[in-house]
Amino acid sequence: MSNTTPSGASSALENLSITDLAKHVESLTDRVDDLEQEVAEKDERINELEGQVADLSNKADEAEAHRSAIVRQTQVRDERIDELQAREFEKGAHLLAENVDEDRIFVEGNKLERITKDDGNTYF
Repeated sequence: MSNTTPSGASSALENLSITDLAKHVESLTDRVDDLEQEVAEKDERINELEGQVADLSNKADEAEAHRSAIVRQTQVRDERIDELQAREFEKGAHLLAENVDEDRIFVEGNKLERITKDDGNTYF
């Protein structure tokens, strides 16, 4: 009865000398050392990339917070402009049509009249 594995590795090793086996073990040990070094380098690179991802995530969060603040400020300013324009219209003022968002302005009677003056510009 033979001590061979299905791959036939045992029978191949039986014909090797102790010196050959020692060289083979040394070769495998060197290969394991190389692979461990490669894994360590990749782990280091992964740690660097995770740090970069965390930094980018923080920057994205800061940018989103900044964008939200700008949106809030813009909305407040738009509301102020709408209110000022509505007050001016209630006093009978004429404002350049290109500066008025007529859908956002509410005046008494809820109607803005569009006129063209002698200067050729359109006003509300």
